[in-house]
Amino acid sequence: MFHGAERLLAHCDMSFRDVVRAWIQLRDIDRDYDALNAARREFFARSGVEQRPASTGVGGGPLPDVHACVLTVQAVKAGRSLDVSRMSTPFLNEAFGTVPLSPVDWLVCVALASVVLWAGEAWKLALRRLGQ
Repeated sequence: MFHGAERLLAHCDMSFRDVVRAWIQLRDIDRDYDALNAARREFFARSGVEQRPASTGVGGGPLPDVHACVLTVQAVKAGRSLDVSRMSTPFLNEAFGTVPLSPVDWLVCVALASVVLWAGEAWKLALRRLGQ
């Protein structure tokens, strides 16, 4: 599965170093998840990919009967290396020493991000009033 994706990426002059996100659907996740993780670690180690893409394994899904798994990747061809940041999840907070944002922190983020929206709307309003 990983080698097939690698060939498709190579056809686009890309590699797994350009992959930023991967989704893996397993028909029987309880049975196959440990083997998938072992195969994924081995593939990336052999391929020399140090910065592994964010990855999600999902059980079930609309898989054809002949397939036990499906791999979907999202790759970006950039002129420079991509910045990678962590996101907070309860399970990984302890490992990375992070904490989830509080509701107040979220409100501050949304308010600051919306400044661009409000500035654009104010600009359009000013242009409409000057045009009347």
